Amino acid sequence: MRRLSLLVCLSLVPTAALTTGQSTATSLHSDTRIERTLSPAETHSYTINLERDQYLQLAIEQRGIDVLVRVFQPDGKLLRELDSSNGDEGVEQVEVIAEAAGTYRFEVSPLEDAETSAKGKYEIKVIALRKATAEELQIRKNVNIRKAKGLALLIETSQNLDQFHLPETRVAMQVRTALMLWPTDEKRASSLLTQAMDIVRQAIADDAGHDLDYQDFQTAMRMRSQVIEALAPHDPEAALKFFHATQVRGDSANQYGPDDPELQLESSLVNQVAAADPKRAFEMAEDMLKRSYSASLVGNLTHLAARDRTLAGRLAHDMAKKVKEPELIKNAEAAFLATSLLQTARASKGAKTDGDNTQPSGLLTDDEFRDLFLKVLSELLEYTRPEQNTYPPEYVAARNLASAVAQMTPEIKTYAADRANAAEKKIAEIMGPAGDAGGEWQRYQTAAATGPVETALESVQQAPLQMRDFLYQQVANRIASAGDIPRAQEIVADRITNATQRKQALNALQQQRVTSAAEKGNLEEALRLIGKFRPAERINLIGQILDRIGPDFKKSLALQYLEQARNLVTTSVRAEDAGQMVTLLAIARTLAPHDSNRSFQITEPLVDQFNEISAAAVTLNGFGQQYYTDGELITANENPVAQTADQLSDVLATLAMFDFDRARKVADGIVRSDVRLRVWLAIAERAMEIHLEPDESDGNYPAGQW
Repeated sequence: MRRLSLLVCLSLVPTAALTTGQSTATSLHSDTRIERTLSPAETHSYTINLERDQYLQLAIEQRGIDVLVRVFQPDGKLLRELDSSNGDEGVEQVEVIAEAAGTYRFEVSPLEDAETSAKGKYEIKVIALRKATAEELQIRKNVNIRKAKGLALLIETSQNLDQFHLPETRVAMQVRTALMLWPTDEKRASSLLTQAMDIVRQAIADDAGHDLDYQDFQTAMRMRSQVIEALAPHDPEAALKFFHATQVRGDSANQYGPDDPELQLESSLVNQVAAADPKRAFEMAEDMLKRSYSASLVGNLTHLAARDRTLAGRLAHDMAKKVKEPELIKNAEAAFLATSLLQTARASKGAKTDGDNTQPSGLLTDDEFRDLFLKVLSELLEYTRPEQNTYPPEYVAARNLASAVAQMTPEIKTYAADRANAAEKKIAEIMGPAGDAGGEWQRYQTAAATGPVETALESVQQAPLQMRDFLYQQVANRIASAGDIPRAQEIVADRITNATQRKQALNALQQQRVTSAAEKGNLEEALRLIGKFRPAERINLIGQILDRIGPDFKKSLALQYLEQARNLVTTSVRAEDAGQMVTLLAIARTLAPHDSNRSFQITEPLVDQFNEISAAAVTLNGFGQQYYTDGELITANENPVAQTADQLSDVLATLAMFDFDRARKVADGIVRSDVRLRVWLAIAERAMEIHLEPDESDGNYPAGQW
């Protein structure tokens, strides 16, 4: 996620309801330094008392886990969510200037969903606690003014959404605008969601009486999902009612594969409801369980366990009871649910909470777990693979059971030691014996990947002729990764016989020299190396430079390197092709925090050029590339006009953080209203320092992520 401004100011900022499932808050003081372990779906809470105009700086050092930090005001309203782009290592910096005296709360939680995140450690410490300086107070004032302008632009955008004519586009924009408005203007946000719901209902009603084709069905599902995800956190019952009222005809849903999209959408709704109302989520999951063996129920179980372990245990019990009924070999969906439940219940046995030596009970009792495991094992052992080389549905279910049992050797020894040999044979019969496939190839590849260089080269020389070029390249890549690029180039040049492969490999190594120089911070050397490539090849390499010039980079050097990078692309104020356009805008975005005026100088001529390109694309629409549908720019097919609009949106949203009025004026110069409104929304989102996840389902993304 993109790094936002770190200075948290306490007015004109979006608010939200308190989250549930929080840990008891720990008080912070001027000398606080605390290291803790953070588990999936766990939240740690901290508080500190601040006086008006007091400055606080916190540092959260991540040690193997990517954390999200939430800041709450004394009235309990959400002030900010923060996460930098440094992954699961590095430091999250939080700075607060208190506009009102009181107790401020900070929550630390894993960034990923409970199903995918891993346990890790972090350290939180108070770096500074003092009265804010006059300069810092002025920064706060400027930030508040910018946020007020962002809110005004957001409201103006909301009043112009009727300019979108495609139902799916208007719904996406209404939902996103509503999410941004909700904390400050719930009435207007609710109105926008109501309008979006009406559009979806009407679109589905218009198609009633006949099956939808694939594209129409996907569009309907996407619109419903957007509305439900926006509505569920605020009114779960209304979201559920809307879900049932807009269900697509069964034939339309079921013809697109075994995974029922209606059940997937319903499962997603259950997960959202679980965060605020675990009991209601449990009831919804139980209702789903009565109607299906959907594997998505395991995800619902995991989310519910993070909020209410007792209810999760009841759901797991009922799931185990249901999968006992069918013959798993003849019901692949039930087989997948049974094995997924086994693995989830198994993982739940060993969880511990930070600072607590108690061992919470598993999601299934020992007897339930044993009985379910034995059912899976028994059905696996009873299965006989067809003699013909065919793959009937029963074989798919059997492979699922075999794969699960193969990972549960301790359970075989505990519950069915007398059948261990039979299980091993059956797994080999279905999955194939381990280690047989590709033995010769694997032997040479292992030598190339791990052996001493000279030994590896000798081994490759003994390999079959058709393998050697690939293996030599593997050795060269390993040497280059270790830092000896000249030696890698020598191996490629002397030993790879295929001329095309040799040329490509040498070019890749030359690019790796650029990467190596950039990673070491030697940007001058990296730029010199980039200059040796053809102009068209420089485009992809310049990103290596931009990635390393952050807002904290020394200004004089940043300006020097970025100007050099720009001149390597072109010396003209206009781009010669789509690649140059995107790269010039990326340079302008990186320039913004160092010299916003220079960034504007690069961006403004490109806006004029974009208007020309947009007009030309109207004429060219359908001739080799689809740019527009019913007069609106398509943002989901990666056409060059949409890509340029994406970059323009990102640059102007970034520049609005430094000169809102000028960024707005440039955005107003975009001729096409559909693009201009998207850019307005991106500027408002960045100026108000709101973070919304991109809606990746249809390409309608915030700034920089269309």
